[in-house]
Amino acid sequence: EGLPPGTKEAVLLCCRRFGKTYYGCVRALMRCLKAKKRTVVRIIGPDIKQTVMIVEHNMAKITEDLSKVGLRGLVNWVKTDKMYSVNGSGIFLGGFDSQEDSLRGGEADEILVEETGSANPDQYNYQMKSVLKPQLLKTRGRMIHLTTLPPVPAHPFTNETIPAAKLANAFYSFNIYEDPLATPEIIADAIKDCGGIESIEFRREYLNEIVRDPRIVVVPTWDKQYYRDFPIPTQTKWQPVIDFGGARDKTVGLLMTYDFLSDLDLVVDEKVFPSNTPTQEIVESLREWHRDRTIELVIADAPGQITVDLNAVHSYPTVMPQKSDWQSGINQMIARVSQGKVLVHPRCPFTRLSLESGTLNKQRNDFARSEALGHCDALAALMYGIRCLDRRSPWGYDAPSRDNSFVWPHKPEDAVIADAIVGKSFASAKKFGSFRK
Repeated sequence: EGLPPGTKEAVLLCCRRFGKTYYGCVRALMRCLKAKKRTVVRIIGPDIKQTVMIVEHNMAKITEDLSKVGLRGLVNWVKTDKMYSVNGSGIFLGGFDSQEDSLRGGEADEILVEETGSANPDQYNYQMKSVLKPQLLKTRGRMIHLTTLPPVPAHPFTNETIPAAKLANAFYSFNIYEDPLATPEIIADAIKDCGGIESIEFRREYLNEIVRDPRIVVVPTWDKQYYRDFPIPTQTKWQPVIDFGGARDKTVGLLMTYDFLSDLDLVVDEKVFPSNTPTQEIVESLREWHRDRTIELVIADAPGQITVDLNAVHSYPTVMPQKSDWQSGINQMIARVSQGKVLVHPRCPFTRLSLESGTLNKQRNDFARSEALGHCDALAALMYGIRCLDRRSPWGYDAPSRDNSFVWPHKPEDAVIADAIVGKSFASAKKFGSFRK
């Protein structure tokens, strides 16, 4: 098998058309044919319809090959149960979409997870922790992922499953150049179909590289180079910006300031609270930012009653952010990031993760919700902060600033010298021969 002894979970990261589903079907059949007692193998895909389609296609090829060598009747498809009966054992098919209740309570000797990266992140978390892995506890079975990478780096398969498999020496990656059946012509066609060797699709689907798809993330211009330590300006105007999530979403507070001399929007600290966190608890935590800083203004996007309570009950006055045009706020955030004008301190991993993997909904008119990132609440807070930061000079209203002054472009030194020597005259030049001798 090649897996280390005692392996409970392994990852086979395979490029497209490598044959991972065929391998999974052969593995499941061999497990059942060799079993000395009834064995249960489950094959789980992104949804039950897709699982049945891809497994049926490969099982048909395998059973056809078996019949050619005289082995007929070994595999029987039981459509009503969506399973294959093999030697008194069973290969059961399922999906991440709507199979939670039907799979709960069962057990399995081995689980093969197909196209893990295509599974909804929230469904994946629930299935892994509450449905699938409990089935392996008493059988001491194992789980094997046969998949390509998800399009969003924040997927729990990328952040949790792959690192755990690497630590257990149970991670295997096979790209298109390692496929023995991929001829140079096939590779060339794959590159062409994806739009080039540097395209997002080719790098993710055929080279197994973890990349961000700019078509689905909120801030496609984000780069990890903007997530770093930075000096705090000597003169600062601190500004907390909070997006209250209430009973459904997370509440995220960002401590921001503006570096006037460098024209940088700085995210210095963050506070993240799960849904249904009491307002009193949130306010007490936010007050920690006020202990050694002078803060004149707090921006908070909160429901009306919470805004009233913040001011009247908790003595924590706030003002609402500008929310007139959501799309223009997104565009402004993307533009500032693309110019390298937004820096995020390493104290803010949730903000970094949101910038890296926050996505839009299918209609592209709102943030998408997920268990990991909530309603992209950190991005909402950042968007409000970029819009509302006080960018006036920290040295006072009389000092020149980008908002109230125009600075004449600097003239090169050689031009200044030329002006001093020649001078400026609007009189017409005298012609030669007009001077008196």
